[in-house]
Amino acid sequence: MFTAGDVNHDGVMSLDEFSSIVKFVDPDLMDRQVVTMFRNAHGSSGEGITKQTFVKVALKNGLLTYRATPKRIFVADEQVRVLGSCGV
Repeated sequence: MFTAGDVNHDGVMSLDEFSSIVKFVDPDLMDRQVVTMFRNAHGSSGEGITKQTFVKVALKNGLLTYRATPKRIFVADEQVRVLGSCGV
């Protein structure tokens, strides 16, 4: 999920990248909830969050439970790539 969301492939996830993937996985989350998740994970450590930090946040917030089946994983990854290529 991190790889699909890291649209520019720089190894860190910006707020925009994080927001896109999180809102895709759980569209019911409000923007402020997503920003709070990111800020709590990000702290003051540079411009984005690493894969390791993303996994911790995803597990803590139940985001990985939405990807229970291999088919769902494939569909989510493909959808995120399409969204990312459009600048979303």
